[in-house]
Amino acid sequence: MFEMNKRLQSIPHWYVGKLLFFFEFDLEITEPSRRHGSFYALVEVMKIHKTAPHSTTIPMVQPFLATEAKKYAILDAADIISVIGLIQKTDLKNNQIESSNWFYVISPSTAFHLDMSTNAGKISDL
Repeated sequence: MFEMNKRLQSIPHWYVGKLLFFFEFDLEITEPSRRHGSFYALVEVMKIHKTAPHSTTIPMVQPFLATEAKKYAILDAADIISVIGLIQKTDLKNNQIESSNWFYVISPSTAFHLDMSTNAGKISDL
């Protein structure tokens, strides 16, 4: 979010996260008959979100290392757009295949936008 003319404006970003669990939360506003509830999800958010160097239509993510402090987010389950898969990036160095700590994001049900780099999320925006 950013401030524009003294008003907060929402900026959409895409994030990839590992779903840990769903939960329901009911909020009693004033009377028990006016309960407002929703389903939420606790996710472990990936460290870096960007696009592949050879194509801005291919999202890539990098998870936190085991030695780093992970980042978590609680979000409304309705905000989950798609179930995705991750394919580990490999590099060829000295005629040897080496695994990378980057993953390509794939989705069986959703085609990604033409340029995914314009709204790749940053941890600092959460």
